[in-house]
Amino acid sequence: QNLDTVSKKHQTAVRRQAALFFENEFGPNTKLFDGGSSDESMVDDATRRVRATSSKQMLRSLMDVKLKNINFRSERSYLLADSAEFKASDKDLSVGTLCVRGYLRGQPLGIHQLVHIPGHGVYQMKQIDSVPDPYPLKRNHHKKTSKGIETTETLLVADPSKIPDLKEEATPDIFMGEQTWPTEEEMTTEESRDTSGKTKSTKKINEYQSSWNVGDESEEEETLEKGESDDDDLDEEKMKDTALNEQLLKEWRQRRLDERDEIMFPDEVEVPLDTPARDRFIKYRGLKSFRSSPWHPKESLPAEYAYIYQLKNVNSLQKDVLEFGREKEEAWLNSLSQKKGPTGEGSMDMEENQVSVSTDKVVPDYPECVCPGTFIAVHILNVPSTVFEKIKDQKLPLIVSALLEHEQKLTVVNCNVQRISTYDKPVKSRELLTLHCGFWRRQVRPTFSENNLNCDKHKMDRFLQHGRWTVASVYAPVTFGTNVPAMFFDSEGVLVAAGCLLDLNPDRIVLKKAVLTGYPFRNKKRNAVVRFMFHDPDDIKWFKPVELWTKYGLSGRITDSLGTHGLFKANFDRIVKNNDTVCMSLYKRVFPKPVGEFASLRTQH
Repeated sequence: QNLDTVSKKHQTAVRRQAALFFENEFGPNTKLFDGGSSDESMVDDATRRVRATSSKQMLRSLMDVKLKNINFRSERSYLLADSAEFKASDKDLSVGTLCVRGYLRGQPLGIHQLVHIPGHGVYQMKQIDSVPDPYPLKRNHHKKTSKGIETTETLLVADPSKIPDLKEEATPDIFMGEQTWPTEEEMTTEESRDTSGKTKSTKKINEYQSSWNVGDESEEEETLEKGESDDDDLDEEKMKDTALNEQLLKEWRQRRLDERDEIMFPDEVEVPLDTPARDRFIKYRGLKSFRSSPWHPKESLPAEYAYIYQLKNVNSLQKDVLEFGREKEEAWLNSLSQKKGPTGEGSMDMEENQVSVSTDKVVPDYPECVCPGTFIAVHILNVPSTVFEKIKDQKLPLIVSALLEHEQKLTVVNCNVQRISTYDKPVKSRELLTLHCGFWRRQVRPTFSENNLNCDKHKMDRFLQHGRWTVASVYAPVTFGTNVPAMFFDSEGVLVAAGCLLDLNPDRIVLKKAVLTGYPFRNKKRNAVVRFMFHDPDDIKWFKPVELWTKYGLSGRITDSLGTHGLFKANFDRIVKNNDTVCMSLYKRVFPKPVGEFASLRTQH
């Protein structure tokens, strides 16, 4: 529109640029049409005829446009509520039955499927009724009694023994966490070492090994370096205080500086002066090769992993679940084709086709499923009254979607996301976000990491970076099919990142990298004295087996400690330069952080 306001010399370039923009946004089949000018008095008759032809072409193209298939909707049953009613229980007024009326869309709905209300949880169905259509295509389409009054008919009633459990967390096995007892030969060897005067060294090794046991993760979190914290919880009630607002502003500025430092000096960490490095990095270990060094996926798992599910063959299970849904849909479509008359038109008039409502609205080969396109009333059990009050207060459309098999179970979901280019604020790993994936949404604290295709280990990203894909690992329900995850900030309601679902894999190894740096001086060929990496000679003995590397591509090892201020000798494979930086890489496995999950685990502690 208003293309005539541009000079004729640049009209072709502007049109080409607009076509390229809309093709990137809406696909390669996008077409452009001349929409006219704001001042029609300056347009001649020939131009008006051209624009009239262009308008007809636009209308013709709109008639030929086909809706794109949205997979997460076509693979599930769902309905947009036309009306909703809540009936409190006689025994407990705080819960009751929620009756939702609307047109069933997607696939046939089974009475024994669980249903999900976005933002309010998963529930069970009590029954499904056939309700008179408030917007019928034909007035005589409804079933009527002898008096000609429209009636409601119960289509399906749930069998309590066939309804899946609502519990999303697994029951932990107390015997799965037991440790392997050492053999007699190992115990004899350790005793001989103790008697030979190496009691102190063995004690340190035992402390280092025992620090990897389940449940010790909270000790290391208390000693995080300055400017790095895994908890960014902000109390909304205290946000109104002016002093706290100033503190939040300082934290935001500090987070901005931390993000810049992470880009300029990735993973570099300073050893605190008041804490020994062997205590600060007691959870970490060195790796000779990040790609090929072994790291067992079942080693030192947190207590939360006892409460989640791990699916053995996810691809095969997903294929079976989706195939069952397609079989139901094909059975429903076949029943529709059989009901068509000789002219090819459906005989939906009840006077011409004497078919009962229950037979007409239930899939023939699947008697526990309701056909899509039916106006039904779904009775949902044990819905809290507070949920219904929130639904009314939000004044938003109410959607009820059915879950596929196993989709109520909790696991680790890995999403491949990319940061939105228009959002310029820092997004830290494990920060509280809202994840939308398909029909469900929940608050999560994602752990960001790289996606290495040729390695089973992936380095953690402390911040969500621009311009590249990042994997976000969260605790979330099992999700089948093709879904598009999107992450939002609750406080701002702004889209932060979006992408695709990668896999359901709790065994994904995400390693947090910490790089200790020092500076060489008194260099002599391949030998050098390094300072400022440690402040205690005992730390040097502790990290002596870990390999060193420099920013100029050298590799070496610690040979000996010097003095009492953390100096040490190092030997490298080439000549060391004075302007080089000596580094030591340490790694620790990290896991997603729960938000509202594992309530039973929190009560135990």
